[in-house]
Amino acid sequence: MATNELIEHCVNFDFMWDIFNHSDYSSGLNVVIENHNAMRELLNRKDAGKLIFNYYRKIDLNKITEINEPADKGKFAAKVFFLELFLSHANILDQFQGNEKDLIKGILRSHDICIDINVKYGKDFYSGYSIGTKALAIGRAIDNAKSRKSIEPAIEKMDLNRLSKEFYEKIIDEARKF
Repeated sequence: MATNELIEHCVNFDFMWDIFNHSDYSSGLNVVIENHNAMRELLNRKDAGKLIFNYYRKIDLNKITEINEPADKGKFAAKVFFLELFLSHANILDQFQGNEKDLIKGILRSHDICIDINVKYGKDFYSGYSIGTKALAIGRAIDNAKSRKSIEPAIEKMDLNRLSKEFYEKIIDEARKF
């Protein structure tokens, strides 16, 4: 299976939703990886980082405003979320060694577009896990770029419950200066 097909398969894999059944997203993703051969294969592909990022950047985030069914809006937002989890995985981050700035700026761009959509429509199309996970993924990419091991539990575990407003703002601010 080609890597792009593998990405499509993994992002639409029904059991990806199991990530939400765990105390943090890192633990949830690890369980999915343990039990899903395609996910393990994707994260070990040498071209996965570049292709996941290309896939991610091609998503028209404004499309969510055209979706009528709440469940379908959730599926759309989750697809973006899953891609951000993939991009923040250590195997994928390592593929960006020396080019983390592109990844950081790409996720930051997505973050800003989502915020702008929410403001423009006066609705939270993207909220909670959608916005916070972008900050956590950026935080992991920044740590990787600076060759530092995160000591921040929110980033280490991809745990939104540990992401304070202040820390969220610190990550976004650091990304803007990167």
